[in-house]
Amino acid sequence: MPEKTAEELRDEKCIPVARGIFVDMATDLTEASAKGDFTPMMLKVMARALDADLNVTMENSYVFQLLLGVCSGLNATVQACETTPIDDVRYDGIIKKILSIIATSNVPMVAADPKAKPDPVKLETDFAGVKEQLNALFKENNLSRIEVNYIMEKLFSSFQAVQNAFMNVVAQYGEKATAKLLGLEFSSDLTMKKLNEVLTSPVPAA
Repeated sequence: MPEKTAEELRDEKCIPVARGIFVDMATDLTEASAKGDFTPMMLKVMARALDADLNVTMENSYVFQLLLGVCSGLNATVQACETTPIDDVRYDGIIKKILSIIATSNVPMVAADPKAKPDPVKLETDFAGVKEQLNALFKENNLSRIEVNYIMEKLFSSFQAVQNAFMNVVAQYGEKATAKLLGLEFSSDLTMKKLNEVLTSPVPAA
C-alpha cells in the first residue's frame, strides 16, 4: 500500500477533533452564548486538541478551518431551504409607527459620536416617554426580540440608503460645479496645464 500523504495524515488526526467539537457545540454553544461565557466550551476544545496532540502552529488552525468550511456549507444550505417569508408589510407598518413616535417625541438631538457610548442615565431620562410607547407598540404586536432587531436593522438600512443617496447627489453636483467653474465639461478632464493656469491666475475681485 502506498504511504499516506501528509495531508491524509493531517485529516485523519484533525477531522475527528473537528467532528467532536461539533458534538460539544451542539450541547453547549447556545447555553454559552446565552450566558456570555464561552470558557467551558473553550476548555472542551482545548481538551480535544490536547488529547489529539495537535500541532500548535498548523493543526490547531486547520481544525477551525474545517469547522468553518462545514459552517459555510451549512449556511448556503440553510439559505436554499424553504422558509416562511418575512412579513415585511407588517414590519414596515411598525417602522412607520416607530418613526412617528420619535418624530413627535421632541427628544434632545445630539450628534452621534462613534467613540463615545451614550450615558445610560441620560438616555433613560431623554427617552422615557419613547420607551413607554415602544413597549406598548411591541406588546400590541407581540414582537419577539429577534423581530425587533430585524425591524431596527431594516430601519437603519433604509436610513443609510437615504444618507448615501443624498451624499452621492451632492458629490455629483459638486463635481459638475467644479467642472463648470474650470470651464470644463467634466472635472475628470482637468489637466496639469489647466490646473496650473487656474492656480496661477489672479483671484477675481469680489
